Amino acid sequence: MSRGPQARLRLLQGMVTALVRHERIETSYSKAHETQKYAEKLIDVAKRGYKNPEAMKVATTWLTEEDLVHKLFKVLVPRYENSPGNYTKLWNIGERGNHLHPKASPMAFLEYCGNPFPPLQPTKKKNPNWLINVLLQGVKDDVEKTDALELAKTVTLGTKYDFTGNLDQDVRVKKQSVDTSSKTKTDKKTPDDEGTPV
Repeated sequence: MSRGPQARLRLLQGMVTALVRHERIETSYSKAHETQKYAEKLIDVAKRGYKNPEAMKVATTWLTEEDLVHKLFKVLVPRYENSPGNYTKLWNIGERGNHLHPKASPMAFLEYCGNPFPPLQPTKKKNPNWLINVLLQGVKDDVEKTDALELAKTVTLGTKYDFTGNLDQDVRVKKQSVDTSSKTKTDKKTPDDEGTPV
């Protein structure tokens, strides 16, 4: 947007006008980012109402088509009446024609929130048949069968265990404590003091 001030102002007026008319536009990222500020401010000022002379002056200045002033006050302002801000979304979609021109500028979509078009980013739905969900369900079922959660709740913090055996039959045995005064190992613990199998 390295143009003179008048050309830059006309460009921004055209972008804001196109955004109000279509509610979603595709342009370069730098133009969309600059237009977003003015589109947000336009809604903020228009919330004062069409009877406010300052709001009407701002609307007629930024919207080059007269029929869009009616849309601004009768369609867009009621849509964002209870919203404190963030009326627009900016979606960066990467570079356009990078294979044709190495210095292609990155592109973006700029849209008003709540527009009647399908969303640009599809909503993520949980599908139980996806591989990751099948694997996670299998792990949950195995944990429930082995009562591993109940066992984890009984483990006290700070207790060290030696794990022996294979994965199917894991026997947890407490390490025997050493008596420092007599320098001898304590007697073998009772089965209740030993760890419980996993």
